[in-house]
Amino acid sequence: EWNGPPHRFQGRLQVSLSKKGIEDARNLSREIIQPDQIITSPAQRCIQTIDALYGKKIKQIVKDERLWEIDNGYFQGKLLEEVKNLHTSELKIWLNKPSSIRPGGGELLEEMLYRVYSCLFELINNIDENINALVVTHAGPIRVMLFNTLGLHLDNFHKMKVDNLEFYKLVK
Repeated sequence: EWNGPPHRFQGRLQVSLSKKGIEDARNLSREIIQPDQIITSPAQRCIQTIDALYGKKIKQIVKDERLWEIDNGYFQGKLLEEVKNLHTSELKIWLNKPSSIRPGGGELLEEMLYRVYSCLFELINNIDENINALVVTHAGPIRVMLFNTLGLHLDNFHKMKVDNLEFYKLVK
């Protein structure tokens, strides 16, 4: 619910999936393969997504702090309109040149890229090629990894939409 209007900054807050989010994940579960291993952000919404997708069928679930969403500092939990009213110039920079600012005093996009990349690099280099692994994370980490892979500047961060339950395949 926080992803839609009126748009609230989630960041690292522990927010539950909505009933629709759980239903969407359950519907998707019929279409995806069963992984041998899951590596996930420790966010409650990620854990609930895994539960909705697979129930208790997965034996190996690893929570990795490096997969968390961006730390939005004091923006977290606030509506976009609230941040616009309280921190106008800071929000303007975040929306137009996001690589140059720590939103709400939180984390730089480059710092998020580094921590997510280190997690995925470790996974890809240490996993058996016959193992199907699923990484469950957030839109922010997905965007910065895609930008890095495609050679795009992080200032395009807000120009790419990553939908809930969107999948990307990593190949060694």
